[in-house]
Amino acid sequence: MRHGLNRISVAQGIGGVMVFFRGACGLAMSALIFASAASGLALTERAYAASSAGTVTVYDTELVRAVPQQYIGFSIDPANLCHVVRLAQTTPAFVQLFRNLGPGTFRIGGNTGDKNASWSSTAASPTCRWNGLVITPGLVRSFFAFAEQVGYRVMWQVPLNNGESRQDAAEAAYVSTMPDLYSIEIGNEPNYYYDASTDYQAYIDDWATIYRDYIADDGEAPVTGPAATVSATFYINPFLDQHATDVIADTGHWYAGTALSKPTCSTLLHSTSRASTAAGVAIASNHGLPFIMNETNTYTGYGMSGVSNAYCSALWAADYTLNGLAVGASGMYFHGTADYPPGNSHGQVQYYTPITQDGTPAPEYYGMLFYYEVAQAGGSQVAASIAHVTGVDAYAVAGSDGKLRVALVNHGSTTTPIVITTARSYSRATEISLTAPALDSLSGVRLGKASVASDGTWTPAPKAIVVSGKRSTVTVPAYVSTVVTYSR
Repeated sequence: MRHGLNRISVAQGIGGVMVFFRGACGLAMSALIFASAASGLALTERAYAASSAGTVTVYDTELVRAVPQQYIGFSIDPANLCHVVRLAQTTPAFVQLFRNLGPGTFRIGGNTGDKNASWSSTAASPTCRWNGLVITPGLVRSFFAFAEQVGYRVMWQVPLNNGESRQDAAEAAYVSTMPDLYSIEIGNEPNYYYDASTDYQAYIDDWATIYRDYIADDGEAPVTGPAATVSATFYINPFLDQHATDVIADTGHWYAGTALSKPTCSTLLHSTSRASTAAGVAIASNHGLPFIMNETNTYTGYGMSGVSNAYCSALWAADYTLNGLAVGASGMYFHGTADYPPGNSHGQVQYYTPITQDGTPAPEYYGMLFYYEVAQAGGSQVAASIAHVTGVDAYAVAGSDGKLRVALVNHGSTTTPIVITTARSYSRATEISLTAPALDSLSGVRLGKASVASDGTWTPAPKAIVVSGKRSTVTVPAYVSTVVTYSR
């Protein structure tokens, strides 16, 4: 990778300021405190010059919030379930990929599970087709067996817009008996239904009908919703005004944009993910609920080739997941898992996916793995402030294993030395870094000098760094993310 005077578009943010966020009420959740090292909000075209060392101060004696459990997750279009189950039953390496990140969450939901989907308790086998999905009890049981195998809980969507409310409630009631079910969800992105902007109340009433039937059918699991685009406040606010007491979490969807806009890696790295997640958290908090981003990824319209499937998506995912904690999200689930054409809402190959159609890790998977390295031990989030550097974000977690983990995400084009000062003294420190040959590399992504092996396992090789009590220095190359782990 070349460093120095590469010219890129840079989104500048808040410079050298410690930012605190208030988390939502309700379920256990947290808001990882972060500091963005950019300095403004406009996109600019400029060449980065070499800079002096930045400074990160970590307040590791001041615990902020508990790290939420099962925060990271995968969103799977329902018509893709047959393919996922086949991979799980035939490809041990595919199963291992989820264990690497677990325990986590599966969200079963998307366009294929709504308008053209149906439930059959009598069909001999399911029909996993993007414009004609038929869910059966056998498919439900097979998927939940896989979820139990890898230690994931499940959020399951039933249709809202197919005109079969009784069957939809019956499906929900059946699924509610499955082990490790977190919640039932009714409908997918109702803000895009016909005339939803003016006729939203009719769809909210339809939701209420299925919900009442579900309860009448002895549905046992909690409900989440409304699974709307986070910007669709015209729908979300009236829904939560009427049904906040019926759900245990507000769920929203967000993508960085559309592939039709021809985005680049630079566009992705400087998207509006921070503001969008924060907006979802704020609405949920106003209604006394936690917020879960239960469908998200890079670009709609199959994703952008050379961006959504490139190394920059890993760097973006690393920063995006940690920032989601920073602004108070309780979960973040990446859409498109092992997506194959018959099983998604467009019937075409998708470029945005953490795991490819053949069950192998895509570059984006490594960004999720980076998050796991930071938060793997749970524990509590602690504040971090950063100064004297642009293009770098900092996050910190005091793990329940007694270790402090500091994440540094360099989304700028300058190699940057960082002096880290902690409140406590530490005797040892190691680092692992997320790297690739170039920002647009489609392969060669490594975390801790290691790629995921052919059997799905990942064995990093941490590098020891010098720590002198409360002070250490690391150098973060351009477009690299680093996790520094401190031991006492």
